[in-house]
Amino acid sequence: MPTITLIKKDLEALSGKRFSLKEIERLLEYGKGELASYDEKSDELKLEFQDTNMPYLWSAEGVSRLFRGILGKQTGLQIPRFLKSRHSIIVDPSIESIRPHIGAFVAEGAAIDEQTLQQLISLQEKLAETYGRQRRKVSLGIYKCDAITFPVTYKAADPDSVSFIPLDFNESMTLRRILHEHPKGKEYGHLVQKHSSYPLLIDSMQEVLSFPPIINSNTTGRVQPGDTKILVEATGTDYGAVQLSLIIFAFGLADRGFSLSSISVRAGSRIVQTPHIERKSLRISKDDVASLLGVALQESQIKTILERFGYGVQGMTATPPLYRKDILHPRDVIEDIAIGYGYEKLEGIPLSSYTQPLVHQLVAFIDVCRDLMIGFGFQEVQSPLLTNPLVMSDSMRLPAKDLVQLKNPMSETYSAVRNSLLPQLLEFASKNKHQGYPQSVFEEGPITSISQPSASNGPDPEHLAAVLLHDKANYTHMKQILEAFFRALGATITPAPFDHPSFIPGRCAEVVLKKRIGYFGEIHPEVLEAFAIGVPCIGFELDLSSLFSFRNRK
Repeated sequence: MPTITLIKKDLEALSGKRFSLKEIERLLEYGKGELASYDEKSDELKLEFQDTNMPYLWSAEGVSRLFRGILGKQTGLQIPRFLKSRHSIIVDPSIESIRPHIGAFVAEGAAIDEQTLQQLISLQEKLAETYGRQRRKVSLGIYKCDAITFPVTYKAADPDSVSFIPLDFNESMTLRRILHEHPKGKEYGHLVQKHSSYPLLIDSMQEVLSFPPIINSNTTGRVQPGDTKILVEATGTDYGAVQLSLIIFAFGLADRGFSLSSISVRAGSRIVQTPHIERKSLRISKDDVASLLGVALQESQIKTILERFGYGVQGMTATPPLYRKDILHPRDVIEDIAIGYGYEKLEGIPLSSYTQPLVHQLVAFIDVCRDLMIGFGFQEVQSPLLTNPLVMSDSMRLPAKDLVQLKNPMSETYSAVRNSLLPQLLEFASKNKHQGYPQSVFEEGPITSISQPSASNGPDPEHLAAVLLHDKANYTHMKQILEAFFRALGATITPAPFDHPSFIPGRCAEVVLKKRIGYFGEIHPEVLEAFAIGVPCIGFELDLSSLFSFRNRK
C-alpha cells in the first residue's frame, strides 16, 4: 500500500482551492486512497493508496490533478505539449543485454524551490521503488541540464575503467568500487553486478551523468533549489514502464508550470521521440454499464463522469488519461463510472436463488484441529502467503532450494511463497516481544514447495504449526501437547529422533503415521538469535492434508 507525504498548502495551491480534512478524505475515495494523518504544525498530510496500479497519484501533482477533475475544474483528456528539442541520447549496442530501454525529456521553468524539489525526489523514489520493482524494471534520474553537453551516450562500460564522484560523496570512485562502498551501490548492486559491463550515461565532454540504476554524479546529477532547467531520464528493462514513468513526471512538471521538450533517443537507425505518447481508446456500451451497475445512465452522464476522471470521450468511445496504464478493458472504464457515480447510490439486488452450503470434509477436519489448539491455550494468527528467503531459509538455517521465489517481486519483503508456517510464527514472535511471556500462537494454512508440487495433484497441502515461548519451554512440554492433540483425534503417535537444522540436535523428533507428517522440538539458539528472540522456544509443524488422508484410510 503506497504511502506518500505532501504539504497541504502545496496541494491546495496546485488544486486552486483550500480544503478541509473531511473534503480531502472524500476526494481521496475517488482514487482509492485515504487520509492516514495530518500534522498541523508541519502541515504534512500522509496519504495511503490501496491500488498500486495508479502510480500517477503518488505525488502532490497527481493528487491535485485527481481533485481538479472531480471538482470539475479541469476535465477531459489532457495532453502535455512537448517542444521538439535538438538534444539526443545515443544508445550504444553494448547496453542491449543489460538494461536496454531509456527515455528522457527537458523541463524548464521558474527556479525550483526546496518544496518542489522534495516532491520531485519523492515521486522519483516512489516510482522506482514500488512501480519500478526496486529499480529493477525502471529507475529515474534528475539532472541539472545546463551542466550537460549533448548528445549523451548510454552504453555499457568496464566497471574498473570509469570513475566519477557519486552523489553525496566527495571522492572519485570506479563503478565497481561504488557497488562495494556507496550505500546505494550496496543496496542495488545486485541489479548489475552479474554482468561484465555496467550501464553508464556520459555526455559528449566525457562527463558522467550517472551509473543507472545505482547513483547519479555529484556534479551533473545534483539538482538544487534555484535551478530552472532539468533533464529527467528513465532507464529500465521494461519499455512501457520507462515511458509511463516519464509521462507521469512530465505531467507533474507541467502542472507546476514548466515547459517541456522531448529528447530523441537514437538506437542505430531507429529514432524515437521520448516520452513516447501512446493513446488507447476503448468502446463501451450503455447496456454493459446498466448490466454491471444495475442502473441505466444516459450517455451524457457517462461522458461527464469519465471526463472528470481525465478521459477523452467521443460518443461511447473512451480514451483514458495518458498517465493511466491500468485501464486495459471496457470493464475498467465501467469501474471508474461506478466510482464517479457513487457506489452508495447503487441499489442492492435481492437474492434470486438459494443453495445449501456444504463443508468439505478436509475443511471440517481443519476446524476441529483449530478448535483443539485454541482449547490448549494457543492464540491463532494469520500470515501472508508471500514472504522472503531471509525469513524462510537464512534465519531458519535452511537452504533456499525448496523455496518458490518470484521472478519480479513488488517488494523484497514479499519475494517468495512460504513453504513452511513455522518461520512466520517465529517472525510474529520476534515482533511481539513487548507483549511479555509466555506466548503461545498457532497458524493453519496452505504452503507451497518445489519438492511437493501440487499443480497436478490438487491444492497445496494444508499445514498446522505452533510455537510456545517461555523460560521453561522444553521438548517434553511440546511432546505432551502433541500427544494430547492426536489422542483427541483418535490416534497415537510414537515420536522418533529427527535431525532438523532449525532445532537443537537431540531435542527434535518426527511424527510418523505410515510416513512422516511433521516434526517438533526445541528451536535452535542460532534461529532464535536470527529472530532476536531472547527466551527458549518450542514448536511443531504438521501436514494436516496427509493426516486427514491417513484418518480417512483407516
